[in-house]
Amino acid sequence: RYHDQQDVTSNFLGAMWLISITFLSIGYGDMVPNTYCGKGVCLLTGIMVSVSEIIMGYEIKFAVKNAAANVLRETWLIYKNTKLVKKIDHAKVRKHQRKFLQAIHQ
Repeated sequence: RYHDQQDVTSNFLGAMWLISITFLSIGYGDMVPNTYCGKGVCLLTGIMVSVSEIIMGYEIKFAVKNAAANVLRETWLIYKNTKLVKKIDHAKVRKHQRKFLQAIHQ
């Protein structure tokens, strides 16, 4: 903070501002908000971004687990319809092969 008149930790609100910006990994450099209103908007924006990143992480994790389950299911059904039956139904095998490839490319 090269242009500030007072030290950033000189008051309680300045210390809270420094902690929250560091915690949210925003880490402003050359341009920083000077007013309490500007700091509040920046904090709310940082909190909203952090929450949305957490939610997106859970959605991606769920999608990956779902895709993996689909791959395993279709692999089993291909094996079952080719190796564990006396007469192979090629239409079923092709259907499960298509679903298998779709599950891989999700």
